[in-house]
Amino acid sequence: MTHAACLEFAHSAFADSAANTAKNKVIMLRQFYDWIAEHCNISGKNPFKKIVVAKPKAVPRAFWTVDECEKIIAAVPGEEYKCWFALMAFAGLRREAAAEL
Repeated sequence: MTHAACLEFAHSAFADSAANTAKNKVIMLRQFYDWIAEHCNISGKNPFKKIVVAKPKAVPRAFWTVDECEKIIAAVPGEEYKCWFALMAFAGLRREAAAEL
């Protein structure tokens, strides 16, 4: 198994993956190869060691403005749901976290 073959595999297998996902998959490949090498008595360097995944670019997160949140809450039918949406929007809670309250 050559470094070139591992590099080609990684680029083709992870082409559609997000940068963090691709990085984590390469880490798992390195660990898996080390495990195989140890248990099957394979000597030599790990061909996945030198594969580098580009650092993900910082992307500003999209968020709703206060006006947009208020419009969404106003459009929700029923007072109970309005309270849930307001709680989630202004407390920054996800649906599961709000439901646990």
